[in-house]
Amino acid sequence: MPNDILEDLFYGKINPWEDCPGNIEEFHGLNQKMSQLSAILEERLDKETRSLLDQYLSNRADMETLLSCDSFKTGFRLGIRIMMAVYKEP
Repeated sequence: MPNDILEDLFYGKINPWEDCPGNIEEFHGLNQKMSQLSAILEERLDKETRSLLDQYLSNRADMETLLSCDSFKTGFRLGIRIMMAVYKEP
């Protein structure tokens, strides 16, 4: 079967995590703003407060990773359920 998605997945030809965001310009703009704000905060905060902010941001990133993973699994399961409904005999 040409372009077999399972073979592509097996051989590592599919890497969805490497895809760029759809709104790359908006992504870059927000990333630049966050970098600027981070630099301003770093200048203004004392060492102890900066450490607290770093801990907060680290925990926030961990939480967002868990949520993203859960959303991916939910979406994947939904896709499978849709495919099963399509292939189900009437």
